[in-house]
Amino acid sequence: MSKFVVWHADFSVGNVSLDEQHKGLFELVNEVWNSRKDCDKKKRQLFKKVLDARRKHCEDEERILARNGYPGLEEHRHEHRKLVKQIQKVLDSCDHDAKKSWYDMMTFLMHELLSRHLVGADMACRDYLRSLPPAAHAIVKVP
Repeated sequence: MSKFVVWHADFSVGNVSLDEQHKGLFELVNEVWNSRKDCDKKKRQLFKKVLDARRKHCEDEERILARNGYPGLEEHRHEHRKLVKQIQKVLDSCDHDAKKSWYDMMTFLMHELLSRHLVGADMACRDYLRSLPPAAHAIVKVP
């Protein structure tokens, strides 16, 4: 698989679990990049995978931030909701025009998810997360 984007240690937020999920999102961007010639059904399945991964990541990240009293949590939650809605919109449009949806997904992933959210909003959490003791970094599952 060719690499369109590459994870770099500078993107680390200082939480092993969240960093692994971020790395996984980079890999999904590469999968989407490499899917440009795939059939519509495969693209739709991949876009659904992106949506599911993003939802899980948002839940885990919010759980860690909430449990540790992150002061910007509500704003961060709002950003997550916007991102998930945008991915859902692209996924929904895939039924009508998968080629255009692929371009929309790549634009979204590069601009909104990686550039604006990961490098912007998640980096704003980095100092806070790095200041926490190691025990505070665990993702606690909701029963």
